[in-house]
Amino acid sequence: MLDQVLVDGAIKLKDLDLLAWNAGPGSFTGLRIGASVIQALSYSLALPVLSLSSLELLAHAAARYVGRASCNLAVAIDARMNGVYWGTFRLEDQCVTRLADDQLISLAEMELPWTKGDDAGVWKVAGDAWQLTSLAACGMNPVALETFAEEVVALAISSHSQDWLYDAAVVPRYIGGIANWKKRQLRSQS
Repeated sequence: MLDQVLVDGAIKLKDLDLLAWNAGPGSFTGLRIGASVIQALSYSLALPVLSLSSLELLAHAAARYVGRASCNLAVAIDARMNGVYWGTFRLEDQCVTRLADDQLISLAEMELPWTKGDDAGVWKVAGDAWQLTSLAACGMNPVALETFAEEVVALAISSHSQDWLYDAAVVPRYIGGIANWKKRQLRSQS
């Protein structure tokens, strides 16, 4: 598969300067497989690695979708077992600024400013966890997005070189929180 990607892109391994990958949060198995591949390539090719947040990648995809409009964006990905990977961003002129660190919250905690009466900003929502909520009451429609290599490349290009890892210690972005403790408590009670 890697050979085919290189052929399609008309590039050779020696042309690579950096390996960027979607480090999560997300599926445990998928992240471990991705980390293994990136780590093997980084080690064998002596290339630095840039680990990117899946929530930030979705925010960049949303920036492409909403165009030049300015808005706040809430990204929510279903983490299963009533958990949600959560990130908030500001989109301005297709530039993405993080408003808060990625978090793991419970589905019940998905509360946005418009539900608290804060109408100061325009909010958009993206991610698959919104289908688990009732956004119709707020008049919101989730933006259906997929991330593509373009978002990975764009985010890698705009990153600072101090974010690059120069060893092969590639670790997925695991995010814990209250939801994990609740899951553990439920398991221990059964």
